[in-house]
Amino acid sequence: MNNYRYTGQFLTPGVDAELIIELFAGQTVATQDIKRSVDQEHRNRGGLPSQAKRHHPVALALSMELRPAGRAKSISHGNWQIFSNPQVNEDGSPGITTESANTQSAKIIGTGESSVYLYYYPTYCRLAMSEGKSVWPCKIGMAGYGAEIRVHSQVGTALPESPEIGIIIQTDEPELLEQTIQNILKLRGKHK
Repeated sequence: MNNYRYTGQFLTPGVDAELIIELFAGQTVATQDIKRSVDQEHRNRGGLPSQAKRHHPVALALSMELRPAGRAKSISHGNWQIFSNPQVNEDGSPGITTESANTQSAKIIGTGESSVYLYYYPTYCRLAMSEGKSVWPCKIGMAGYGAEIRVHSQVGTALPESPEIGIIIQTDEPELLEQTIQNILKLRGKHK
């Protein structure tokens, strides 16, 4: 008899998070290997495949559930360290700070289900600083889900460095907030 509690259910980030810990605790593993193994294990136990149209539930489970809970850490693009026990921040709070994540976030402010983010490439920042400038090219966008997932979906793997997220603003009205910021930049002559 099958005792799998997700028999007949679609694969979701919550189901993925449980299977990732069960299958990979204490290991460092590539995202593609996690996806393949979790999909196969879920189906072997009687579960149904994901119905996700855009983002695989493994990516969401890693970034939105396991990393904030201190159970996973992105150690390089496409590779994750999965912890047997939750990790604790320096201040004693649960989880791994975004400062220790692969894509660093200088600041997260606001509340809401969605977000507006700003990211840049460190090389542009260093070049601007070396020239005595205080501005450099950045990308401002919005995400209806995790900003880090959205940023990584835009940048690909052929770049010489990973972007850094300077700020994430949580909001329930991302379109309005992003447009407002873009319009302010245009008025100040800083829009590219």
